[in-house]
Amino acid sequence: MSATATLALYCLVILLISVGGGLVPSLVRLTHRRMQLALCLVSGVMLGVGMIHMLGHAAEAVVHAHGEGVSMHTVMLAAVGGFLAMFLLERFFCFHHHETPDEYGRASGNDHQGSDASGEEAPRTTHRLGWIGAFIGLTVHTILAGIALGAAVSSGTSEIPFDGPAPASAASGLAGFGVFLGIVLHKPFDAFTIVALMQRSGRPRLAVHLVNAIFALVIPLGVLLFVIGADLASNAATFTTLALAFSAGTFICIAASDVLPELQFHKHDRVAMTCMLVAGLAIAWGSGLLEEGGHHHHHHGPVSDMDVTGPSRPSP
Repeated sequence: MSATATLALYCLVILLISVGGGLVPSLVRLTHRRMQLALCLVSGVMLGVGMIHMLGHAAEAVVHAHGEGVSMHTVMLAAVGGFLAMFLLERFFCFHHHETPDEYGRASGNDHQGSDASGEEAPRTTHRLGWIGAFIGLTVHTILAGIALGAAVSSGTSEIPFDGPAPASAASGLAGFGVFLGIVLHKPFDAFTIVALMQRSGRPRLAVHLVNAIFALVIPLGVLLFVIGADLASNAATFTTLALAFSAGTFICIAASDVLPELQFHKHDRVAMTCMLVAGLAIAWGSGLLEEGGHHHHHHGPVSDMDVTGPSRPSP
């Protein structure tokens, strides 16, 4: 399957999942415990995808470039830059609160105090965040996720730009599947957040559904921005490697911001949350088997498989 077809399929699935996530507040009543256990699982997936797949593939591309591409030091700086960018985005927009609808109206989100035997409370957080602020913050966050998806598929198929058939090394695998999995599991929570805030603010149902639909289209926008950037870059392979490393940093930050507060401040369900986190890591690792398919002897990085200015070179 070509990179274009792979991305189109991924974007379609993510779009449908995102719209579905936005409908959850109207159809299902989620409890705090279920929400947090699900977030721990998703955080494990995103942490594993960021570390094992995205950062791993970026480093792999550097190793097989034999000094002709970007350095490992630059790749790690890009990853740190991605982490810092997402940290600052969440710090100043304060949009990344995944809570059940009834929790948004409280001065504190810790309704689980009664289930916490120690009586320890998480730090108080006010929820005066407007849906517009959440929409802006999560839109930027999702654009970065779209860039990550584009970089992952490009790295997995070595196609820059996105046209033509996939090379033999990727024909038997699902390029970028790990990143796709992380996004498709996390995206419903973001849509849920926006819709819950809009409902709390008394917005008309039509407006809520319209915003939910618009938000679902942001991932394809991020993918398009990556494609344009790779096309304009003087060295598309280097651009892809750095985009992959930067995106790895954003994934790691998202995972940490979702799971660390729960494990640190909430003593209830500690074992269950830890097990869900480990299960998520296992899922991330297992998704790599689907990416690799039958091409274990080929490189994933665009620098190793493809010279943008010349024909492909055989791997050493």
